[in-house]
Amino acid sequence: MRTELDIQQDIDKTIKEIDSLSNRLMEINKKRTELKRTLLKLKSELRYFNNKKNCQPGQWCLIRKNIHQK
Repeated sequence: MRTELDIQQDIDKTIKEIDSLSNRLMEINKKRTELKRTLLKLKSELRYFNNKKNCQPGQWCLIRKNIHQK
């Protein structure tokens, strides 16, 4: 038979686990936001070229300091 103390300890343990998971979720969301910003920044640096030197038609090439990469 579980006592009231056992139940209270389980509740406290569960609350701590929830707090820990909540903090972890906030960290994940922050990282996700950072990654989204980085992705948008990288997308803005990509341009689609059909007729550039070193770029094949229909491929994405990175434009940065006049460097064109396949």
